Amino acid sequence: MNFCSASGLKYNSLEGHLRFFEYEMNTDGRTDLTLMVRYWGNESERNRRFTILVDGKELATETLFRKWNKAEFQEVEYAIPAEMLQGKKIVTVRFQSQENTIAGGVFHIRLVRP
Repeated sequence: MNFCSASGLKYNSLEGHLRFFEYEMNTDGRTDLTLMVRYWGNESERNRRFTILVDGKELATETLFRKWNKAEFQEVEYAIPAEMLQGKKIVTVRFQSQENTIAGGVFHIRLVRP
């Protein structure tokens, strides 16, 4: 995993043989949470395609290359289905690169309440 810097902030991304990075996140037992992820809005890497998983179940797939074309950070919110959170105090959020691609860069991640 690379801990890189862009615009003065650190971020996570994968290159080479590594295929994912992940975080354990506290849900406080709630089932009404959204995953907020901060990306750089002017991504120039063509091969930034990855899947976001919560405890091994797919939440979303992202392709960041030229998605926003803005030289500023973009915050994306992904609603997490209640069944992915039911009965859990902690979940694992994984950023899994696709074949021959890079996962990330992720500048910030958190669970938010609506």
